[in-house]
Amino acid sequence: MKNYIKFALVYLLYHSLYFTWRVSYVESEEFKEDLKNKNSYLLSMWHGSELSVLFIPYRYKLAALVSQSKDGQLMTDVLQAMGVKIARGSSSKGAVSGFKALIKLVKTGLGCIFAVDGPKGPYRKIKPGLFEMARLSRSKIYPLGVSVSSYWMSKKSWNKAILPKPFAKIVIVVGDSYKYDLKNTDPRSTDLSNELSLLMHGAEQESLHLLAHK
Repeated sequence: MKNYIKFALVYLLYHSLYFTWRVSYVESEEFKEDLKNKNSYLLSMWHGSELSVLFIPYRYKLAALVSQSKDGQLMTDVLQAMGVKIARGSSSKGAVSGFKALIKLVKTGLGCIFAVDGPKGPYRKIKPGLFEMARLSRSKIYPLGVSVSSYWMSKKSWNKAILPKPFAKIVIVVGDSYKYDLKNTDPRSTDLSNELSLLMHGAEQESLHLLAHK
């Protein structure tokens, strides 16, 4: 009963904020084509933007990997209420089974958002999990850029998580996919992470530019 009350309070609070936000999406033509054809895809974003994009399952059909912790259960309840298909697992518990379950979901044509510098940082350093997921699920990687006009920030957390304030403007940019050889490239390659970082930076800069002119 306590868990349900906590879930209900979090869900209602977030939605109360969400309905005040002014959200704009800018999507590449390539991404639109994949959505139209119901192809699977992976969206790469930085930690800290989670609460700024938590609502996008209303626009995209998504799957997500959520930890098996108590906090993970709350996140699972919230995401499922938004229509997200959930695989449970983490880097410390249930990692392999969770990853396999997520791959299975993505292969059905769902998208998936990856906070690429997780689960515990370092901040804005891409981990190889995203590239391994792309290889195994044969999915494209699309860089996601997010900008918010006004927000609260958790300055003590490593990921500098932000929550948009009421009536904030939010711009979400999905760029062209990251092109690389899935079969013959080591997911741990620093070249992969550096190149994707540049694409993500470009999407973020575009979102900032668009936000400034709204």
